[in-house]
Amino acid sequence: MYKKLFLIICVSYFSFSLFAQNDKNWEVNLNYAYQFDLNKSNERLINNTQDLHQYGVSVKRLLVDKNRFQFLGGIGYSRQQILGSVGVNHCYGNDGPCLMYYLTTPNYTIELAEIPFVFRFPITDKFGIDITAIPQFRFYQNDNYDLEPKFLFDMNSIEIYSAVSYTFQHIRLSLGGRLMNWQMPDKLFYYDYDFLRENPNFYEQALYRYNPLKLAFSISYAF
Repeated sequence: MYKKLFLIICVSYFSFSLFAQNDKNWEVNLNYAYQFDLNKSNERLINNTQDLHQYGVSVKRLLVDKNRFQFLGGIGYSRQQILGSVGVNHCYGNDGPCLMYYLTTPNYTIELAEIPFVFRFPITDKFGIDITAIPQFRFYQNDNYDLEPKFLFDMNSIEIYSAVSYTFQHIRLSLGGRLMNWQMPDKLFYYDYDFLRENPNFYEQALYRYNPLKLAFSISYAF
């Protein structure tokens, strides 16, 4: 289902871009985000101190430009990296016998394909407000413990951000925070036993609401 959705959106976007009349409405973005409170109380992960960083690049095209409203669509790539001691499920991806004991990994990364959509409201010639929706699909995950790196293609999350932007000639700077997030359960993480007992169908959920503070910074070049 998610693979088909991803392909349909990509084909629709490129078809629209191909026949668009504007020839200088592209922008390339370099993105960085930092998330606070990975050990969220509603999940009760077995964690110590950790930081979540996300680096990425995206390409967007202006698809609608009417008065004080603009709409952009694009594609992107990002790497989500967790640094610190994170409890992991040692039995994840293990088809053979497995002992259920607690282990940690100091470095865990997920490679993501993104399809960002931006609703932009210019206030002046230099300042504007962006509302961005970003469906993210994970295609590779890795850690430096003995778990095998894994290629896959799953829905990871749907995030919505708001940001204030400043434009100087071809350069746009934006700073904002996440408003909402729907997340897939990560089966690599080691969850608290009481939490799993209270939520026996947690892993079967398609998406669930999870929204700790996440700040995002982006620098763009328009051409």
